[in-house]
Amino acid sequence: MRIKSAAILSGVILCFLPGAAENPQIYYRSGVAANAALASFDSKNPDCQLWTNWQKMCSRTGPNGETHCVSSSAPVRPSAPFCVARTDQPYDDSDTSASQAERLSHSRYCKRTTTGHSSNGENCSRDLSRPFSGLVLKERSHPWCAKWTPVLSRQKFGAKSSRYGFYCADRRVPDWCAWPEGLGYGRQVGQSSAGEEIIPVLFNPESRAINGIYCRRRAPNAR
Repeated sequence: MRIKSAAILSGVILCFLPGAAENPQIYYRSGVAANAALASFDSKNPDCQLWTNWQKMCSRTGPNGETHCVSSSAPVRPSAPFCVARTDQPYDDSDTSASQAERLSHSRYCKRTTTGHSSNGENCSRDLSRPFSGLVLKERSHPWCAKWTPVLSRQKFGAKSSRYGFYCADRRVPDWCAWPEGLGYGRQVGQSSAGEEIIPVLFNPESRAINGIYCRRRAPNAR
């Protein structure tokens, strides 16, 4: 029994170290099984507004709040789906209701450090090349945004521009969503500065596991 307990404990410790992504508990034997798990997570978590299995990122931002998903721009192995945003709650990287597999999947691209960043106060250095980091324009594609613009101008800031990703410069949020999240902030198309420079809000892409659009609160009269 002692040997078995030690093996389990070692597995838990290793899940937070580099290489945790290979923990077999979070993966599926086939794409069919992964898709079934993603669909099951959707139906069992109606209050979750933004979730992923690292191959797809989903939210309830389709017509009338139906599920809308976007695929990763790079082929990655899908793992256990996990939620990062729930109804009427701020983005939360510390979902207390998450299963062990969900927590392991969540930390898949996280390397614990003493100087990293995380929305829940833990030190975590996340891989900037991970899916849905918010830095890949293709993964930012969404019906609620007609134009994405670099937060920092490439002409003015050069390579530093790619470090902070994009914000939506032309919003198309439907009336049923009263509180959209994930669109960022900055000058909108056709907006005049009236002599004042409009400075976009800088966002650290490492501070959250994934960066996507979701509706935090529906309008009171929405069905």
